[in-house]
Amino acid sequence: MVIDCVQLEKTAAPSHLNLLQNSDFSVAKSNTANYWWTESNLSTGDGRTNITTSVADTMDGNVMKMTGAVTSQKRVSQRVDISGSATDVLTLACWGKGYVPSNETIAYGQRQFGLRLTFYRSNGTVAGETTALFSPNTEGWQYVAAQAKPNDAYSYVIVTLLLDYNVGTV
Repeated sequence: MVIDCVQLEKTAAPSHLNLLQNSDFSVAKSNTANYWWTESNLSTGDGRTNITTSVADTMDGNVMKMTGAVTSQKRVSQRVDISGSATDVLTLACWGKGYVPSNETIAYGQRQFGLRLTFYRSNGTVAGETTALFSPNTEGWQYVAAQAKPNDAYSYVIVTLLLDYNVGTV
């Protein structure tokens, strides 16, 4: 799986303002002060890389790459310190490419390829969550977007790129 141009906006309609840092993966992990992403369960060969076939000519080819493992949840996330109320609407979107099987539940858990926005209260409990999944069994680039609304007031959010219990490279 490869993911690029992750976007989070505090608005119901797309705009030019992105609340995420390094959302195009242009900064390498070795530059820890500006990398911003937290990686979980990634294997050798996973992580930020450069590809020659981006979704658009204007993109630089830097992407997040993950290879599926049927027994694990591979995730890359970023915390954004924004707060708001239950009436807020946030927009979450990104480009992705990867051939994965259907989003079914297997012995280890629910297969997923997409991204998630989780709202957190100041005490660390969840105040809402929205998941946007890419279509399975598709080899080309896809764009996914979702509007996310919290259930309650929130103090921060976490955006997570998901490749859960899957096979194939995305």
